[in-house]
Amino acid sequence: MTLDDDLPAILTVDQVAVLLGISRGLAFAAARSGELPVVRIGRRILVPRDQLRRMLDPAQNRVPPSSSEETLP
Repeated sequence: MTLDDDLPAILTVDQVAVLLGISRGLAFAAARSGELPVVRIGRRILVPRDQLRRMLDPAQNRVPPSSSEETLP
């Protein structure tokens, strides 16, 4: 399973762990801490596919250079 596949709209934390190549425990810890975008339905913790893709999109995660850093021409 990769992010390029046709993924379901909602993923389980176990599915996200496989996609990201991390342990199940680390995935649940990331969900609890807010590092993963989650939706809770009862006791289930689910991850919306589109929010996960946005979180992993490098264009969305760029940190602008600080004003003290020298910029190249």
